[in-house]
Amino acid sequence: MKSLLFRSLIVFSMLGLVACQSTKTSKANEPTSKAVTAQRSDLLITPQAAVDLGYSLNWLQHVKATNSDPITGVSVLGDKIVVIQEKSKTVTALNTDSGKQLWKVKIDRKGVLYKAAKLGNDILINSEVEAFLLNEQTGQIEDIIQLPHVASTSAVVVDNQAIFGTINGRIYSMDLHRKIEHWGYKFRKEIKAELKEIEGSVLVGDMQGVYGKVSGRDGTLLFIGKTFGPIVSQPAVNDLSIFVASEDQFLYAIKRTDGTEQWKLPFGTALTYAPQAFGLSVYLPVDGDGMYALDALSGEILWKKEVPMTAVAGDDDSVTVAQTRGIRILDAKSGDELAVAMTNKLRNAISLDNGGLLLIGADGDIVRLSQR
Repeated sequence: MKSLLFRSLIVFSMLGLVACQSTKTSKANEPTSKAVTAQRSDLLITPQAAVDLGYSLNWLQHVKATNSDPITGVSVLGDKIVVIQEKSKTVTALNTDSGKQLWKVKIDRKGVLYKAAKLGNDILINSEVEAFLLNEQTGQIEDIIQLPHVASTSAVVVDNQAIFGTINGRIYSMDLHRKIEHWGYKFRKEIKAELKEIEGSVLVGDMQGVYGKVSGRDGTLLFIGKTFGPIVSQPAVNDLSIFVASEDQFLYAIKRTDGTEQWKLPFGTALTYAPQAFGLSVYLPVDGDGMYALDALSGEILWKKEVPMTAVAGDDDSVTVAQTRGIRILDAKSGDELAVAMTNKLRNAISLDNGGLLLIGADGDIVRLSQR
């Protein structure tokens, strides 16, 4: 059966400088997608492959990405998806429901652009030394704030305060609208692992192997612990535990409430990839050693896949994993394959709140899949 796909036609109009910010903004003039009359041979995923996986292809959008200017950050922020290409300093906003391009802005400032967050009615993007507040409707930069400490992570937001990790191990909260630092807490060394917010608190891991949980509201240290190697990946969380991967070669499970160590498991190599926790299991990619599925309560290895893959969604019964050339649904207990869909140059996949998936291709294709 011949399938019809939709690709948005993006028409750019160049605007002038925004204040003195050296920033160029463009918006899509076409309000709707146009039908593709012939199916492309290089689609990120075909409609039939999505059906085979138990999904339908909701929309397809394209942002121009290349090997020299890849997509480096994607944030799903309610009704908007914000895409960052760090090399060209380009930020694109898409409508989550339709895939329509809402706006595109180029931030001509020095430094790395970290992933976007939602701060009130603004989109927040930070570099190491500046925070940019963008109007969520137009993409216009409304304010540029000098950060008091050099950031090394993207921001998380708690109670309308932006929280950053820094190059000297400090985590701090700032009211960006009032330009006032609210609180700070000093860990040992640089914080490279992305911060994780859970129920108003923030999980932190630093390059000396220290991890902790800090109140996002006032900076109170709730617990602290230590591994014996740098922590470079974001921890995972389920209802009972926090899972921390360390370059000391161990995966640690600690109690979510007070930080008590529950178990730890060695893997014989530095752990640099982020664990993922879904249902009763924890999934850990290991460099050069595939992916492991562990019992979240005991740390027992349930099964292992020899090829690289990353868990992106799951529950007690199944887990969805992403590879460059495919999306697979596996049995959570045995690892047996339940469904598969081939993909073309898949770079990343993100689970959506409604059970859908967002697929990001290396060439800039972005696809939303909805459960059938």
